[in-house]
Amino acid sequence: MRRSVAFAFAAEIGTTVAMMASFRFASDYWGVAGFAEWVMVRRILAFVVPVMTVGVDIGLTRTLSQSRKSAGDGVILAAALVVLCGTLALGLAMLVFEDRVARLLFGSLEHEHLIVPLVAISAGYSLAGICFATFRGQSNFQAASFVQLGTAGAIPLLVLLSVHDSPGQTILVTGVILVGIGVALLLERLFRAGPQPGEIVGHAQDLCRYGFGRMVAALLLMGLSLLPVVVAANLIGIKTAGFIAFALSIVGLAGTTSAPIQLMLLPLTSLQQAEGRMEDIRRSVRQIEIVVLGVAVLAAVVLPIAATYISIIFLGYSDEGLVRALSIMGLAIGPFVYFVCLRQVIDACSERPLNSFSLVVALLVFGLVFALSRLLIADVTVIVLFSYISAVWTLALTTRWALTCLLAR
Repeated sequence: MRRSVAFAFAAEIGTTVAMMASFRFASDYWGVAGFAEWVMVRRILAFVVPVMTVGVDIGLTRTLSQSRKSAGDGVILAAALVVLCGTLALGLAMLVFEDRVARLLFGSLEHEHLIVPLVAISAGYSLAGICFATFRGQSNFQAASFVQLGTAGAIPLLVLLSVHDSPGQTILVTGVILVGIGVALLLERLFRAGPQPGEIVGHAQDLCRYGFGRMVAALLLMGLSLLPVVVAANLIGIKTAGFIAFALSIVGLAGTTSAPIQLMLLPLTSLQQAEGRMEDIRRSVRQIEIVVLGVAVLAAVVLPIAATYISIIFLGYSDEGLVRALSIMGLAIGPFVYFVCLRQVIDACSERPLNSFSLVVALLVFGLVFALSRLLIADVTVIVLFSYISAVWTLALTTRWALTCLLAR
């Protein structure tokens, strides 16, 4: 287990370094406008992929963890079938209504050329997600970490360094490569497997039943992360929206520092819950809460101090708008990390989509704070940032309430 944890942390560090490097190279190659497009596509990508996967990746991990050797190629191929159908359906819809999708996601038809690359890379990450979920559910954490390092870190960075005439071209080539890798891995398992069609259909129904609520939760979470960017793009402009998207990416990267914990928490908690070891789960939750409290205090103090240096590193100069966005967003890191870690425990211990409820409440708080703040504050950027911070703190509090109810049994 220690070796798996060490490998997971090393892979996460590698992925984070690759992502940070890609931000800097994107700024160098394309300037502020291209950088903003690149960052916004990365944010929107996290919204599209959960729809294509229909949440079955989480159900696949949970099923493989709880059933161990009794579940095998049948449930994996069922998950792949569902993802292929979801990818084709949503991808075709986005291409048919390309102009409307561009206006909705980017706030302007000027960015319509990004829709085809967005569909390609979303399909690639959807297929890669099945491979990741399979290794995770089988407790092969080293292989899962390797998949994450390759798909989220190494491949996008290498493509960016090789093909960088435009953001759209880079994104499209990355998507094509990921789709090719995902299809090859799934075809290899298909030829090696021997499940009956009826078995695959049954597994697919079970995965969809469990995964739909998780898909809604993933959409709501990505919607919460995307909402500030879309609001800023429509009310202020693409440049400020790009800076807010970058600040949100820093919050997301802070969440990924806990990725080794998230990687193991869902399958291990699923197994503990199946065996009735609730005290072990409570102990893990208490330990995580202590660590997250320290992270929250550290981020709120350090990020405002480091904001100017971060701007210089990634843009080459200190931009006042980016520095302000980063400084304020430090308040959101603690509650965000709390949620992304402990939502794994909730998904393992309950078939009900309790995380979706927490996210609905958080989105309502975002809307309420935004509406009230417009009456009192003139600076839309500040309003958007503080609305998001209020929402993620609400998310952390409702997550704590859900855990109290589940672990009291």
